[in-house]
Amino acid sequence: MKILEVTIPDEVFGVLSSLTNHQNKFVLEAIREKVEREIKRKLAKETIGASKQDSSVKSKKLRPFGLRKGDFLVPEDFDSPLPEEVLADFEN
Repeated sequence: MKILEVTIPDEVFGVLSSLTNHQNKFVLEAIREKVEREIKRKLAKETIGASKQDSSVKSKKLRPFGLRKGDFLVPEDFDSPLPEEVLADFEN
């Protein structure tokens, strides 16, 4: 378990000391919730960073060329202009 050290500026500490006990509890609870959210955000960011590193390591493995050779053929008219009715669909 990580221990979080929080430094409270003198101005904030002065305001906290002037509050009633009930107000002080409310403010401290709000600070605690904020710190917990920040910890969760940082942990999530670290987890995402670690998973990105894992996936980048996996993607660096090279595959041999021509694995799917002969599975499909590119038609002769592959790069010919599209028919007018198909072009019309893109213009609408």
